Amino acid sequence: MALARAAPDPVAAAAGAGLARLGAATQLADAALAGESTAELAARIAHIARELSGAEAAAVFGRGPSGPVLFGEDGGVPAADLAARTLQSNSSERRSEGVARAVSIPLRMGNTVVGALSLRFAPDKPVALKRSSRCCCAPAPCWRPPSAKRARTAS
Repeated sequence: MALARAAPDPVAAAAGAGLARLGAATQLADAALAGESTAELAARIAHIARELSGAEAAAVFGRGPSGPVLFGEDGGVPAADLAARTLQSNSSERRSEGVARAVSIPLRMGNTVVGALSLRFAPDKPVALKRSSRCCCAPAPCWRPPSAKRARTAS
């Protein structure tokens, strides 16, 4: 006898996603207070970004004198050249890599781009990030999910 499954509750799913983001922020704050190195924090950010986005791989890049510098990764290093384009353009970049897709998102401190987060997605994985012409945190387009934008502008 097969058990019937209840339809997913969109409110519960949204609340769960919000709790996941809150948990991620708490993990980063705890790690920073514990004195983790830049490389350890970057690897942790890449891991959290990969988990929250469902990406195959994630990497955090910073600015270096001759281009992007890999600070940390989880699942591999996706699209280092795409991160370089993000650091030059100060905006999000995306492209297809064969059947997989990659995106690079600027990491900002205030209005200054200090790095890039690159993500690679499997061909069968729907990408939930949507490009916006306006962002609540900077004049450049971003890849912030609409729900995150509403939460940020409400606070």
